Amino acid sequence: MKYVTANEAKQSFGQVMETAQREPVIVRKHNRPAAVIISPQEYDRMRNTNLREFTDFCEQVSDKAKKKGLTPKELKKLLP
Repeated sequence: MKYVTANEAKQSFGQVMETAQREPVIVRKHNRPAAVIISPQEYDRMRNTNLREFTDFCEQVSDKAKKKGLTPKELKKLLP
């Protein structure tokens, strides 16, 4: 992972984008992380991973609810 200042990122944005194809680039402003630049492939990978994890979580919650006898009718009462 590479770190650059906001000013460095502004002055050499093309190079920062090239680096982001290989590794994440953290942009710091006032010595604090302000942004992360990543490749589209890494973004898609992370997004798909998060979507899979969320889907798995929803299925687990659904299975637990069914095991405890929660019906769609009872669920409607609970949710506005």
